[in-house]
Amino acid sequence: MTATFIGLLRALSLSATSATIDKNHGIIDQAIAESRAAVKTEPASVAARETLFSALRQKVTLLQDT
Repeated sequence: MTATFIGLLRALSLSATSATIDKNHGIIDQAIAESRAAVKTEPASVAARETLFSALRQKVTLLQDT
């Protein structure tokens, strides 16, 4: 394989990885927004708060891993 081809493969791999990370950020951000809305609607709901905390923890993990 030529260096140019290997470079192209690396760029494509990084692009796909970046797209996956961006997609995951979007999914988690949506979950956070929905959970915040649920907590705002029902502040006494343990399930709503736990779901929000879980989504926030997932966001922190994703940010730490990238």
